[in-house]
Amino acid sequence: MEMEYGHGGDIYSQAVELDYSSNINPLGLPQGVQAALAEGLGTGMFSAYPDSQCRALRKALGAYHQ
Repeated sequence: MEMEYGHGGDIYSQAVELDYSSNINPLGLPQGVQAALAEGLGTGMFSAYPDSQCRALRKALGAYHQ
């Protein structure tokens, strides 16, 4: 028994060019994102959840905006 999609995004049985009902990028993964992911893999940055209080970001924004 095949399960039907409840919304768009069935790229496996339909030629989908633009589909605003799901998060599909027709251009694929941007090279900059791919490079950032590859760089991050060697650093261990993906081994823990992000800081839920955004301490480093808040400190940088505070320094930037004084």
